[in-house]
Amino acid sequence: MNRQHSVVIGGGLSGLAAATYLGRAGLRTTLLERSPSLGGRAATDTPSGFALNRGAHALYTGGAASAVLSELGAIYTAGIPGRLFGRDANGLHPFPATALSMLRTDLIDAADKADLLRILMRVSGLRAATLANITVAAWIDSATRRPRVRQLLQAIARTYLYTAALDLASADVFVDRFQQSLKHPVHYVDGGWQSIADSLRSVALAAGVEILESASAAEIQLDGERATGVVLRNGRRIECDAIIAAMPSQDVLHVLPEHAAPRLRQTLADLVPVHIACLDLGLESLPNPRQPIVFDVNQPRFLTAQSEFARLAPAGGAVVHGLLQLDPRQQEHPAADRAALEALMDEVQPTWRGRIVEQRFLPRMMASGALPLARTGGMAGRPTPRCAELDNVYLAGDWVGPRGYLADAALASGRAAAHLLLAERVEHTLLAA
Repeated sequence: MNRQHSVVIGGGLSGLAAATYLGRAGLRTTLLERSPSLGGRAATDTPSGFALNRGAHALYTGGAASAVLSELGAIYTAGIPGRLFGRDANGLHPFPATALSMLRTDLIDAADKADLLRILMRVSGLRAATLANITVAAWIDSATRRPRVRQLLQAIARTYLYTAALDLASADVFVDRFQQSLKHPVHYVDGGWQSIADSLRSVALAAGVEILESASAAEIQLDGERATGVVLRNGRRIECDAIIAAMPSQDVLHVLPEHAAPRLRQTLADLVPVHIACLDLGLESLPNPRQPIVFDVNQPRFLTAQSEFARLAPAGGAVVHGLLQLDPRQQEHPAADRAALEALMDEVQPTWRGRIVEQRFLPRMMASGALPLARTGGMAGRPTPRCAELDNVYLAGDWVGPRGYLADAALASGRAAAHLLLAERVEHTLLAA
């Protein structure tokens, strides 16, 4: 067997980053992606020239994702969203996201504004890790007694975390993301998130990584507690001496033999994935460009016309994403969920129905592989990149590691898994010398 061959399973952001780090360190590395193209949930579809991400994607800069993309030289261009509004029973109001909009908005009164300003000042000085065992709902309740401010914070939290289950989510991830967004801009990526995946593909190839698309892993083969290879669904076997499983947690369960890593299997089975309902639209024009981004403060809904800030549509056209944040404990009702998003479109973007060029509804799209939970210690309670039960298997994905959420977690864990593999390889080499 070739003792210098590493395999990365999964061609999303975490897998591409991990493979590139390995390739740059001189390791022979093969990346396996089951789909015909790379990107995973960062893939972008382009029907009729509209760049449709799979649901509303925003890159929160200033965290691990920005750091890893910079280290790897993955380049993208983007716009910064603005003109935010809050929706309540009385209509649309400027959303108090900046000092100027806080002064101008009638969404909250003077006493609410003073309380919100106090909270923003307090948040900037918090250590997010100390809130890992507190739910978002409990933290918001403790932060303010003013109902309107509480509604605002809940709307922000639902949008940041892509979930309505604020009584399950840990406050550390919300405060961490809140602090990040106060200091650094949010990016809407030109051409969609496929631009980031394509850039990562280029740097991976430049690092010497062998990329196999339409190559679905069926099983990780083990000799005791050590992986020896990967069997593909077409029957091909790829021998290797280390594996990074950069894939959704449920897929890891499927490729591991049933007897292997029982503690890891239980940990993965206990994760709570985050799902959203999405309405993705390509319109021939945007009816109301003055109010492109809307937080619903009364319901778990969010609407964004991302093409107002990034290059995503043909000339004159518009890309709009509506999303409904779901609760994993509640039964889903796709017809009602779609109707709720269409009703918000009717209110914010009247006449949109007559301008449809492309549309799709995703009733249950995975937004994150794992919601950091207060009961399991928040972000630090997620599985580690090192699989303790298997000698040479590592994990990466947005459900892995103590750092960040969504793209931040995906790219941080991809880097961490690669660095662990490299460090342990050096250690084994020294011990064998």
